[in-house]
Amino acid sequence: MSTWALASIAFALLTLGLGFLLAQWWSRFRSSAAGASANRAGKQAEKRAEKLLKRAGYHIITRQPVARWALLVDGAEVSVRSHADLLVNKGGKTYIAEVKSGIHGCSPTSANTRRQLLEYARVFGVHGVLLVDMRHERVHQVQLP
Repeated sequence: MSTWALASIAFALLTLGLGFLLAQWWSRFRSSAAGASANRAGKQAEKRAEKLLKRAGYHIITRQPVARWALLVDGAEVSVRSHADLLVNKGGKTYIAEVKSGIHGCSPTSANTRRQLLEYARVFGVHGVLLVDMRHERVHQVQLP
């Protein structure tokens, strides 16, 4: 094979490799930018939710409360943590408030939201859970059996 052919193949492989690396970088960049944007939007929704809850008579106790608890997996204890948006109280009762601003999460019938509310009710030891729908600026008190 001629030197020219080898150089052409090497150049083509180098170009493909660089293109692949650039595509991976761009994908990660877009993902991290989208994640950062969603995180900012979530934080803004939480700030607006605090104002909404205060207008509804709730007092903010803690932002981003954490409950530590354990699962038994095959008989072995596994320590886990649950993070919620807000711990609030009103009328002598304490609630976990979950703030949602997206299209699907604002509904208590959404499977992921239901699971989240059930977990919070169980592990935080509160009187109830609130679903704060920032799309419609409503506070829903969700009662679980």
